[in-house]
Amino acid sequence: IGFLTIIRINLKKYDNKNAIFYFPLVGLIIATPAYSILSGDIKFKELIALIYMIIITGGLHLDGLADSADAFFSHKDREKKLEIMKDSRIGTFGALSIFILLLSKYEFLKHIDPFAVFVAFSCSRFGAIVIMKSLPYARSKGTGDFFNGFSLYKPELIFLFAPFVVSFFMGLQLFLYLLLFFSLSTFIFIILYKKIIGGWTGDMIGCYIEVMETIILFVAAI
Repeated sequence: IGFLTIIRINLKKYDNKNAIFYFPLVGLIIATPAYSILSGDIKFKELIALIYMIIITGGLHLDGLADSADAFFSHKDREKKLEIMKDSRIGTFGALSIFILLLSKYEFLKHIDPFAVFVAFSCSRFGAIVIMKSLPYARSKGTGDFFNGFSLYKPELIFLFAPFVVSFFMGLQLFLYLLLFFSLSTFIFIILYKKIIGGWTGDMIGCYIEVMETIILFVAAI
């Protein structure tokens, strides 16, 4: 919660290697207020929910989306792309990516069952774990390295199934569609990340989370 949201929790000990297994559960937690907003009978609820989504994460993943877009569309070599992702300034492609993604989310939020936000927030963070385990960390050190090297042989592994349990409550047909789009999209991300960078960075994970949330909301909307 402390890493993925703006909520700060002071802990004397922090097991970052096992914390990775709670990412999907954190997704469910931060989706709860969004679900309440979208389920309510208030004006501009989709806009309010979208603003909440940005605030609760502190724009962490949007920053990763912008940095990754600037890097990937720069037509530079791998090292230069990694350097661009470290640059705090935002470029044209970064700004466009944020604009298009937020506009898409806003439109999709108007056409979904509010329960879909639970699926979007939890599955996207589960997929982030899949990418982190499927590819090596692309830098010698960095923010993402904090969670690098975790083992799947842990009791906490059971928490990773939370997104699929939640998704199943939306009905079998939608569950199968979501599973198909989620699996295909994640596979494409892994191939692209491997080809372009040869691994993953924290920015790339943030980019994936934002895009996957949008894909899931799109599938729920149609």
